[in-house]
Amino acid sequence: MATESLLLADLCKICHTNPPKYRCPRCSTRTCSLTCIKRHKLWALCNGIRDPAAYKTRDQLATPTSIDQDYNFIAGIERGLEGAERDSRARGVPLKEKAVTRDGPVKGEVNLRQALERSGVRIEKAPVGMSRSRQNKTSWSKNQRCISWTIEWVLDDSRRALGNCLDNQAISEAYAKEFQPSQAQKQPPKKKRKLQVAAPPDPDEAPSTNPATDALHPFLPESLHPPPPAPSEPPTPLSPSPALHFYLHIPRTSVPTKKTALVPLSRTSTLAGVLRSRIVLEFPTIYALKQPPESLPEDFMLLEERGGGGGKVEDMLTMLGNELDHDASGEGIKVKIEEEEGRATGTGAGV
Repeated sequence: MATESLLLADLCKICHTNPPKYRCPRCSTRTCSLTCIKRHKLWALCNGIRDPAAYKTRDQLATPTSIDQDYNFIAGIERGLEGAERDSRARGVPLKEKAVTRDGPVKGEVNLRQALERSGVRIEKAPVGMSRSRQNKTSWSKNQRCISWTIEWVLDDSRRALGNCLDNQAISEAYAKEFQPSQAQKQPPKKKRKLQVAAPPDPDEAPSTNPATDALHPFLPESLHPPPPAPSEPPTPLSPSPALHFYLHIPRTSVPTKKTALVPLSRTSTLAGVLRSRIVLEFPTIYALKQPPESLPEDFMLLEERGGGGGKVEDMLTMLGNELDHDASGEGIKVKIEEEEGRATGTGAGV
């Protein structure tokens, strides 16, 4: 009676008699038994294997079933490769050797690593494929014999820009090199003058014997004389606006906070002195702001306001050592001694 009350669309698509129990992974056809499944595969020429490239909406992808299906698909590929490799070895078929890869560090990486160890800079690598990892072009400069850092500049209007800076170069010079080009770069290119080809001499005219008259005719007025060349101005050194203040961003701090931790920098300080014994996330980030340290917005916090936890390796180890010393001295030791004496005499709190 229950079967008679069902509609035809709710019954098995093959026999149209019983309610369906199974669904084809390939075409989602509903069947009721193994016999109907075999008939469906024969009639519809369906292999019953799920299509991993079938379109799915975003809601369908974000489900445990979809994740399991993708995992099973990848695991099936791995099992197929392993089975093919075992079968090839059993039949004695030579496998294609893998491409020979170069072992060892890349050119210049040893010098870069040694320079970082001497300066005490610890670089935390971002995951491979992340934008910060792809943007990092820090390398060893063979000509200058120093590190060429990739720097992320954060300007006063929240714009971000990437640039390069040698570790022996001042912060102000590096900023001026990136954002204040020299006067030679600002001037438009000069137009080339066309060469004036001299007319061939007249054979009937006698050649001049006075070299002074050949260079400049004595009867020319002074207004037609060529003007003297203007004296060249010496190149002015690059220097940023004195209203800018530079700060180093500290990615890791001992005290968790949502504010951006900054360290004020001197305009004449070099990058090597700024990054000494600090932790860097791929490459340093320097803020160029108009506000002095005493009038920074609330979104920023200076190193001094954070209790000394400014990203230096020595500072973090010192703070950790001070906490351990504080726990191991004073009241902590007294309490432990009293507990031991109480256990020995039988008057302890736990007795």
